[in-house]
Amino acid sequence: MRQSRVWLSAATGIPLTTLTRRLNAQSAFTIDELDIIATALGTGLVDLIAASAPPGAAAA
Repeated sequence: MRQSRVWLSAATGIPLTTLTRRLNAQSAFTIDELDIIATALGTGLVDLIAASAPPGAAAA
């Protein structure tokens, strides 16, 4: 299921303006933010990061 930025902001406590800057690659996510996002999405941090890796990227 696809969630909106507004939903993710509310679910994580990350201000919408900060979340938007991060998602637009205007600034980087912190590890803590990524962990909070993974929890809100019901997944693990490693799975979240692996899902965002470019195709063909080697796993660590």
